Parts: sequence; structure tokens; C-alpha cells
Amino acid sequence: MKDQQRIIIARIIKYEFDYFLRKFKPWEKLIFLLYLIVAIVTGLGDASSFFTGENSPIPREWKLLKSPQIVTIISIIILGIPVLLSQTQTGQDTVELLETIRLNIVPAISISLEELSVNIKQKFNLKGNIRVSLWIPVRQKLFTWNLQMVCKTSNVSDRELEALFELDEGVIGYTYLKTIRKYALEFVDISNSQQLPSSYVPLQRDNELLINPHIKIVLAVAALQKSSILGLLAVDTDDSADLSSMNDRNLHSSILDWMTQYNNVVKLLWRMKNNV
Repeated sequence: MKDQQRIIIARIIKYEFDYFLRKFKPWEKLIFLLYLIVAIVTGLGDASSFFTGENSPIPREWKLLKSPQIVTIISIIILGIPVLLSQTQTGQDTVELLETIRLNIVPAISISLEELSVNIKQKFNLKGNIRVSLWIPVRQKLFTWNLQMVCKTSNVSDRELEALFELDEGVIGYTYLKTIRKYALEFVDISNSQQLPSSYVPLQRDNELLINPHIKIVLAVAALQKSSILGLLAVDTDDSADLSSMNDRNLHSSILDWMTQYNNVVKLLWRMKNNV
């Protein structure tokens, strides 16, 4: 358990660092500050001469605008406005990108999950209700991250989107902790509580109420990049007769193929859900 806690803490720190860099863009802010300083230093003289120079269009009677202190302040504001506007535009571009992801990519991924569900059900002769969902780490507050469903097939209830798993909770959390390479796949039969892995953590009461109680078998695939879990793909069935088929290596290969194909898209979903 100590090893698991170390993994969780290390990943949360990594998530917070990534979140901080994307949300606040410190290097971009530093460059912006340096640019503003250079602009003021190099342009302050020209801007000031507009107000106080011999050929200034400002009448001499306007003594307030001839004051060196006032002129300096006005000059700094004039020089800084274009830079501030560019920063505002960058922020607006980010908002528009996140909205585009929500309106276009989320529905497209949901359609792809539907196709994957139909394909594996037919190809591997699965008997149960095959559901597919995509999960990502989501920030709740400082150093508090959960795993949350972001896309799903239509046979998954909308209420399940509200479930917030701890990073070690359920099959999703179990797979999350088992992932130490780029991709990992875990197959868990949850119909028999006596045969669950020793490190398996049952669902908390809130999540137990939200998640379909009839799930018997879960197959989960996780994608890891730069020591951070980007997302997890879960396939579940409510029929124990699917046990051997769900453990088919060819089915596992199909799930992994989907995850590798959409890995970059999962990054965008991470940005959307965490508003960065």
C-alpha cells in the first residue's frame, strides 16, 4: 500500500505541475514582462516627446499633460496596451479551443466508442450489454485529483458522468495504479468478490450508487505519457458468460489499437475537462 501511495502522490504532484504550467503559463508571463520592459525602455523617450517635445501637438496650456510624472505614466500605458491586448487574445483563443473540443471532439469520440462497442460485440460474440467509456484525471482543487468519465456509449447512464473515483478506486483505479509503462491492460471479474485482486479498492458509496450495479466484468486500458496517466478506456459487460471472450488477446489488441489511435485526442479532452 505504501508503494501505491507513493505512486499516487508522485502523479498528483506531476498533474499539479502540468496544470500550473498550462493554466498560468509562467514562462509566457516572464517573456511578456521582459518584452514590456524592453518596449518601455526603448519607446519611452519617443512617447514622452510626443507630449513634451518642442513640436508636440499638445498645447502648452495643458500643463497636466506636460508634467514629467504624468507623461511617464501615460507613455507606459500606451506602450503596454498592445502587449496586454495580445495576452487577452491568447486567453480568448484558449477558451475558444476548449469550446471547440467540447462541441466537436466529445461527440466524435462518443461515436467512435459506439462503433468500437458494436465491433467487438459482433467480432468476439459477446452476449451481454457491452458498454465503453473513457476516463481521465480531473482536478477538483489543489492536490485533489479524481478519475472521471468524459465520453461514453449511449447505453451508459448520464448519471455515471458524475462519478468521481479516487485514483485507486474500482477497476479504473486498480488499472491506474498498475500502469508503469506506456500502455497497460487489466481484466477484472468483479462478479465474485472473493476472487478480486488483493489491491482492489471497492467503490465508495456515492460512486456505488451512480455506477451500474449489474456490471460483471471490466476490461480497462490505460495510456501513460511522461509518467502521467492521460486516460483510461473501460469496456464492461453485465453477462458472466462473456468471461472467456473478454479475456481474448485479440479483443485486448482491438482495445489497445483504439487507445493508441486516439491518444492525442485524449490529451485534448484532458485540457477541456481541466480548463487549460
